Amino acid sequence: MNLLNGLMARFQFPAPKWPSRDELERLPPATRLSLLALFGSCVLAGAATLSAVIVIEAAAWENAAPMTRSLGLAAGTGKGGAGEVMLQRPLFVRSRRLAIAVAAPPPPPPPAPPAVMQDPSVGLKGVFINGKTGKAFLTTAQNPGGVWVAPDDMVGGWRLVAVRPDEVELEGSGQRMVVPFITSSVRR
Repeated sequence: MNLLNGLMARFQFPAPKWPSRDELERLPPATRLSLLALFGSCVLAGAATLSAVIVIEAAAWENAAPMTRSLGLAAGTGKGGAGEVMLQRPLFVRSRRLAIAVAAPPPPPPPAPPAVMQDPSVGLKGVFINGKTGKAFLTTAQNPGGVWVAPDDMVGGWRLVAVRPDEVELEGSGQRMVVPFITSSVRR
């Protein structure tokens, strides 16, 4: 204790000297405003730092309780409680990790859809082309009245691939078929 008193006596710290009111009033208004802004920003920075520390500490206390419950350790139970588990060294040891549930293997993929029978009697009765958009009016055994089909649509087991002014191209089961435009000469 005597050593500490001797060191304190050796280092005399002068009392802080604040400027008097007269000295502050003699400063130009812009300088006074700058000093006031500097003092205010220091106070705000200190308050922000203090509030951040308080929020972090509160969050640490809130998160510590659920962690001890999930580990099955409550304060005062087991060997030393939850605090001892959190302070164990080394930090990154496999035995300190929580058990991870192993996911069940994924279910097998669904069976492939049954093969669609392709209708060989597809007929092209009309074509509509407007810029890049194209549609074809196709007839099949299932739709003898016909149906408008856009590219990538299915009809009679075939997928429409391309629409041209005089023909359409269909694809199905690895095969390609070109159907020409048929005009009927029968008049009523």
